[in-house]
This record gives sequence, structure tokens and C-alpha cells, in this order.
Amino acid sequence: FGAAQERKAIVSMAQLTEVHLLSKEVCHEVGHLLGLCHCSHPCVMQTSWTVQDIRNKPAELCPACRRALEKRILVASDQ
Repeated sequence: FGAAQERKAIVSMAQLTEVHLLSKEVCHEVGHLLGLCHCSHPCVMQTSWTVQDIRNKPAELCPACRRALEKRILVASDQ
């Protein structure tokens, strides 16, 4: 559905015909661009192998990923 590397990301719309599914995958790939890894908790950063996986995962970050992102933002703002 998508891929991110360094400062670039791509998300395919071929199978994601519903806007809410596409938005979850866009958020997931932007999360990678911001330095987040895949997550095993209920989280938008969960790996999705099927459209049903995307349907099942939440559209938000879990508390652990949210904290990791906040730390990255704080570190970046100090530089």
C-alpha cells in the first residue's frame, strides 16, 4: 500500500478506494518519514498486509508512538 524511505513516501490508491483507509496509510507513511517504526500495539503504525488490516487498525498513534514522536520533535527543535 505504501513505502517510505529517507524523505520520500508513496501510497498506492489502487486498493484504497475509501478515503478513511487512504488517510490511515498516508499517516502511517508520514510516521515513517518522521522516524517512527512499525508498532505491535493498536496504532496507525501497525503493519498492514491487507485492506482488512487497514480497516482494523486505529487512525491514531498509540501512547508509545505518540511519546516517541514528541521526543523526536523536541530534539529537532533544539537543533
